[in-house]
Amino acid sequence: MFNPEDFREYSTLFPFVEKINRYLKKGKSDKVSQIVGHLKSLLQEKGFAIPITYIFSILAEKEISFIQEDLVNEVTLFLESDDTKLRLNSIIIVGFYLLMNSSLIDSYLPQFIEMLKQDSNEIVENVYYFLHKFAELNPTFSCKHKRALLERLKTEKIEKNQLALMQFIEPCSNFDFDELYEFKDIALMLVSQYQDKSNNMIISSLISKLSQLFPIFQEMNLDTVEVEELKRNISNLFIMKKYDFTKIAKEQEISLKDYLHYKSESPLIDLKSTFYIRNRDETQTYYYEIEKAKLISFFKGAEKISGDAIKKIFSQIIEDDSELELFMKMLIKLKIVKGYFSNLHYFYPYAYLREDIVVDLQEKGIVNCDKYNYVPPEFLRGIIDEVSTNTKQSFLLGKKGKLYYSQKKINQTVNQEAAKSNAIDLIAYIKRLRKEDFTKLIKNLPKEYLSKYHEGTQYLTNLGLINVRKEIENSKILGYFSISDISTKLKIRKSILFSVLEENIDLRSGVFDKDRNIFYYSKFLNEKIKHINQIKSEQEKADLVNQLANELNIKKNVVFFKLEENLKSIGEEIKSQSEININEYIDKTGMDYEDFLKFIRTLDIDYFKKNDIIIIDAARINEAKTEIKTKLIDKAKNEDFIEFSDLDLTQNIFEDLLHGLQEEQKIIGIFYNDGEKIRFYTKKGIENLMLENQQFFSFQDFFSEKTLSESELKLLTSILNDLMETKRLNGTFDEESLIFSSSEVIFAQNYNTILSEFENLIMDYTKYFESEFGKIKRILIKKDETILPHEIKVIQEIIKEVNYNYVHWRSGIEAYVRNANSNLLKKQGLTLKKYNAMKISPDGKRDVKLFEEDGEVVALLDKFKEWVKLFNSIELKYGNVIFYQKRLSRDPDNTEDREKLKDLLIQLKMIES
Repeated sequence: MFNPEDFREYSTLFPFVEKINRYLKKGKSDKVSQIVGHLKSLLQEKGFAIPITYIFSILAEKEISFIQEDLVNEVTLFLESDDTKLRLNSIIIVGFYLLMNSSLIDSYLPQFIEMLKQDSNEIVENVYYFLHKFAELNPTFSCKHKRALLERLKTEKIEKNQLALMQFIEPCSNFDFDELYEFKDIALMLVSQYQDKSNNMIISSLISKLSQLFPIFQEMNLDTVEVEELKRNISNLFIMKKYDFTKIAKEQEISLKDYLHYKSESPLIDLKSTFYIRNRDETQTYYYEIEKAKLISFFKGAEKISGDAIKKIFSQIIEDDSELELFMKMLIKLKIVKGYFSNLHYFYPYAYLREDIVVDLQEKGIVNCDKYNYVPPEFLRGIIDEVSTNTKQSFLLGKKGKLYYSQKKINQTVNQEAAKSNAIDLIAYIKRLRKEDFTKLIKNLPKEYLSKYHEGTQYLTNLGLINVRKEIENSKILGYFSISDISTKLKIRKSILFSVLEENIDLRSGVFDKDRNIFYYSKFLNEKIKHINQIKSEQEKADLVNQLANELNIKKNVVFFKLEENLKSIGEEIKSQSEININEYIDKTGMDYEDFLKFIRTLDIDYFKKNDIIIIDAARINEAKTEIKTKLIDKAKNEDFIEFSDLDLTQNIFEDLLHGLQEEQKIIGIFYNDGEKIRFYTKKGIENLMLENQQFFSFQDFFSEKTLSESELKLLTSILNDLMETKRLNGTFDEESLIFSSSEVIFAQNYNTILSEFENLIMDYTKYFESEFGKIKRILIKKDETILPHEIKVIQEIIKEVNYNYVHWRSGIEAYVRNANSNLLKKQGLTLKKYNAMKISPDGKRDVKLFEEDGEVVALLDKFKEWVKLFNSIELKYGNVIFYQKRLSRDPDNTEDREKLKDLLIQLKMIES
């Protein structure tokens, strides 16, 4: 049995091996058992465990009777060893022992299954060997440990091992939720792995098991089903499991609390919905585990679901209608699903009801509860409350509690009506809504179209408010506001109109008639009274007062005393104010601008008028003056002048403030009134006046008709001197005449004299040229007449004389220009040589010009040259003119010669083109 040479290196064990061989040959089993006992005692000694377990593993395979329970118990420890040989030997010993003692398999099976995770193929192969052997003894040996087998199957990659695991699981039934869920994932994995292999045993085994566990696969023709369809069906599997806890409690002696705790420790707890249900007489308790995502998805649809449809989907766990009712009520109670399950066994998903309600509210603005009479009112109310919260809309309940109205829809209707009406009446809504909901409606009415004014159920719209205010403004022109007329015209209640009038005008600005129907403005009444007061006859005056009172339906004493009382009240009000707006109080008093200012002066108060504001408070008056002073100082620094009309101050205040600032030496300048405007010219403004007139000016030119004081002359002189010292002005100031002349003006006076002489010279020559040209022209433009020889001689003599004169004159002109250039350069402090050496300025011209470069000089010279050029042309071409004249005298109809003559005369400026 044993080869002793295999144990030669173990001197202690070698003799035992030889004896075992000898005793086995002789059949001395008791002697072998004794040696086994000796070897067992050596197991824990260093270096002996592997060879001794090897001996035991061979004995176990050949003759298991030598392996006893105590030995197995000791060897079992080595199943966890890190040494592969030791572990392998131990697996063989324990495995064969279990085959002879099958009742112990179940206790060792978890350890064997765990060893399938080892990296050693030899260990794994031996474990699979024994698992197969265990299955031969008992096909269902592994069913208590199928979860461990499923875990291994998830990671196993070798096909034969996968098949083995499937075979171990095949006989098992009664999978719990976690095992079903795991198997679904494994099935999907294996189908994907072997989808390209036909007639694969794993796929066949897998399909067989799927059919066993999931009824849906029993209906499929698995021989012809496409792989993708199979994968899709596996993926869509809805995992659910029902447990009879009443039975489990008896079998396992476990309480419901402990059972729930045990179930809560599932690694898949987050993927499932769990709950328990007691039957109606509470004699039976069932525990349910359902795949959460698919459960919620099923009941979250947009359509109602029948009880039959629910039972069909959950047929694995729901047996009858009674259980269906309990099942649905628990799902809803635990808020696993949201909706309502009716007595007629219909489930109405919350989303379905909500969507239907939202559509009703959006399209109709109303939800009729009768439409949902299959749903409890409180449930319906909950949906409407949620829609209200999510959409931030309010819903109002009708008086009978049957209709919900959308506040938003009502608001839209109100807005549409308000956009085209002066007022709207909400009487229809008070008839429909409960009192508290009508109050809610009123509080949430749209502000963009409705004003704050209302009476009863009538609300004034913003459009109506605009129109009423227009009527109020028009009434101020008309003189009175008739509430009844406007009420009829705009279809607005009188009480609303009165409220608007009261808030938009000061009722002291007029009086009501006896019926408080027409409001007459003080201005209107004052004009009437003013006209009456112009009448001298007291009797006639009294009659007219009575007549006015009757016409206006006002008590006679009110016409005078009420107006006086109002005016007195307004005066007291003004005294109590820190400031008032003039236009506002003109409206209140009915006075014009000037009369109101006179009225202010009668109040015996100190005040300061600034624009349209009258400041009364002493501190504010000083503050306003300080503010204006600061403004005046700023203007004096930055502007040429300060104009009285720009500040809207009284003239006295304007002048007082400026004089005060002058005395404080905070501003410098001169007052000037030209009869139309009052201005204060600042230092800056005076400087700019001088610079704008820098060629020539006198102080009196700036301020005509004003007698300048000594201090003002001194100021002007000081400003001028500053400008001259800083070279901003160049020239001479005559203190007697108060006239400033610039250097350029002095130079210009001399220059103009020279230019005038030159102009006269050229004009004399031009007159001569014009005269001689006229003589020639009269001869050459004769028509139908022959030019006589003596006329030709006249032309020749004129040309000869002109040629002589222009040569002589041209020399004189050139000499004059040269002398003028030299003299003018000298007066500018330059010589011709220095001038020629000057750099060219950026604009391409010299900064100092010659006389000959002056535009007028150039024009005069050009004129002279043009005459010389014309006479040169006449000298060359007058013969041609005579030639064509003679030819035409012989042949008047020769158009070609006539055209040539015409062109020639045009060139010589004898005729116009």
